[in-house]
Amino acid sequence: YHKGGTPIGVVEEAKYEKEEFKFEKGDIILLETDGIYETMNEKRQQFGLERVKKLLVNYKDKDVKEINQFIMSEVERFKGEGVPQGDDITILTLKKME
Repeated sequence: YHKGGTPIGVVEEAKYEKEEFKFEKGDIILLETDGIYETMNEKRQQFGLERVKKLLVNYKDKDVKEINQFIMSEVERFKGEGVPQGDDITILTLKKME
């Protein structure tokens, strides 16, 4: 699921909720900057969060390096050549192997 909120360290007075979950074998946690799903193509369409979710479902059996490479290649393919990247992109993927 997607949980929004104030980025850590940006607003000194920000309050955060503590939430616990069980991280089980095969589970994936994807931490990313909004530059991924806000990437636009030449038609000014955004890549979108739904595309990211579908990529994770399709590549859930791969290792994290392959997942990250595939997401980045799909973002680049969607954006198209000659279209500047409007924002930074950072991906951190965690996958429980055992």
